[in-house]
Amino acid sequence: MPPTATLTPTPSFTSTQTVTLTPTQVSGIQAVIYPNPVTGNSFNLQIAGMTTTDKVDVQIQTTAFRKVNELTFHSQGPGTVNLVIPATDSTGGSLANGIYYVIVRTESVRIILKLMILR
Repeated sequence: MPPTATLTPTPSFTSTQTVTLTPTQVSGIQAVIYPNPVTGNSFNLQIAGMTTTDKVDVQIQTTAFRKVNELTFHSQGPGTVNLVIPATDSTGGSLANGIYYVIVRTESVRIILKLMILR
């Protein structure tokens, strides 16, 4: 008998609700996306807990793991990195409404975050 899954509805948010940002943490590195869901043309990605100067690769991928955009940079040493990332594909076109994955990779860590675009 194949395994079964229970689906739960995605909550909807209004401007009067308080949303707590819960970072995803792997090996001391935390990453959080805000606002999420994205209703504008960009979103913020905060990466905390960087301990060394690392090459950091940030990819936006569809739920089928097709890469739609990529940003690569070198962290400036220990601390927190704050990025404003345009919600666009590699050609500069706006991302369609839907769910995407933001994958943050360093030399030692890979963090996968879920991103929702709602315009």
